[in-house]
Amino acid sequence: MKDKEKRQQKVTDKPTVVPQLERIRSSHFITVYSDDTAMAVNPLGMKLFFGNIADVKEGKVVIEQEVCVCMSPEHAYNLQQLLERQLEKYQKTFGPLRAMPETVEVSSTIED
Repeated sequence: MKDKEKRQQKVTDKPTVVPQLERIRSSHFITVYSDDTAMAVNPLGMKLFFGNIADVKEGKVVIEQEVCVCMSPEHAYNLQQLLERQLEKYQKTFGPLRAMPETVEVSSTIED
């Protein structure tokens, strides 16, 4: 066996050790509620823009973006997997999620 193959074999023979995680909150940690998400993608990463419906003007819904979270495509994939698992658990506990309507009548006032 060649030296390079021996080194590769040694690396792959080691058992994988998963470290324990400790999550702490930074001094600038924030919580944001969002009812709108937009996304931008480029070859090096992804950006998720979280916002809220701020107003309705002349039949147009105005979204106020609150925060942007940037991540690598690999992290985005892990996030997608986490969301799938958690949504499945949620639905098993609380029932199916409501489907978003295809169209919504937009009004700037709530009538009695």
